[in-house]
Amino acid sequence: MPETYRNYINGEWIESENGDTITVRNPADTSDVIGEVQQSTRDDAQQAIAAAVAVTDEWADMPGPSRGEILRKGARLRIPYYPSPNIA
Repeated sequence: MPETYRNYINGEWIESENGDTITVRNPADTSDVIGEVQQSTRDDAQQAIAAAVAVTDEWADMPGPSRGEILRKGARLRIPYYPSPNIA
């Protein structure tokens, strides 16, 4: 059974408001189901936007190298189906 990926909003992995998902297939082999993702609603998007806006000042005040480290960690955690770039 494929993994179901949830929305990451305000530091938490949550299901969409309606609980619906979308099947994601490998475009090179459509019989290969890669996973399921949330079929997010407008309210889900508005929650994500509000959470992002709430930390904008904190992010802007953080030194560049610290922001870079957070982005590198995020890149290391991405879906393993994608080839890995050389990330230090």
